[in-house]
Order: sequence, then structure tokens, then C-alpha cells
Amino acid sequence: EDTHGELIVYVTYIGAVRKTQEDCRKLLNVLNNHKIKYTKVDVGVTPEQRDQMKKKSGLNNLPQIFVDDQYLGGWDEVEDWNENEMLLKALREAGYSNGEEDEDVPPPEDDEVSEDDTPPPPEEDDDTPPPPEED
Repeated sequence: EDTHGELIVYVTYIGAVRKTQEDCRKLLNVLNNHKIKYTKVDVGVTPEQRDQMKKKSGLNNLPQIFVDDQYLGGWDEVEDWNENEMLLKALREAGYSNGEEDEDVPPPEDDEVSEDDTPPPPEEDDDTPPPPEED
């Protein structure tokens, strides 16, 4: 099972009040703008998913976001994190792992060059041959 650290977003567009639809749309927009990978579950299409969501969070309102089975919040939380530039931090602290690739993690740079931290010897006359000895 390779769903560890997966962000799951429960949304609906069917039969929901306009505010709920708007909140779902805004939440997905924020995630997309941050290039955050997520799995979208439209509970309007699969109502049984809504029951699972309610079991996990104890809440019926939408949208809801989870990392794996851990409930993080809804639009209000995401909007708050986003405005305070805390969104990725909040998701990561909850165990979110997707989309880690290009997120301020520099690639490891040739770290096998020198195991010990001794600087190389100074190169004063390494590359010039000694003058020929004259008798």
C-alpha cells in the first residue's frame, strides 16, 4: 500500500449549497496553485465515500482534507494556512509526502568527494616541474 503521506480532498459539486461548492473550488485552486498533489473524492458522485469521511472526521461539512486518515480541516483552515504561508508546513507536519520533489529541497551535491574535512594541500609548485639541475 503506497498511499502513505497521501493528501485526500473530499469535495462536492452536486446538490450542495453554493457556499460549499465555492469553498471546494477555492480549496482545490489553492492546492493547484501550490502544485500540491492530492486525490480528489467527489462525495456527490460516491455518497458512500461521504460516510467514510464522516466516520474519520466526525464532521459532515465540505470540503475536508486528510493526510492518509488524519483529518486536517476544511476551507477555513486551508485559507488561513495559505494566507500565513504555512500551507506546505501544515501538510508536511501531518505527514504529507507527495510533491516533495521540487519543493525547496536541493538535490544532494557530489557529497562523496571528500569523506574527511581536511582541505586539499596548497598548490604552489605542484604543476611546475622543478628546474633542471646544472652541474
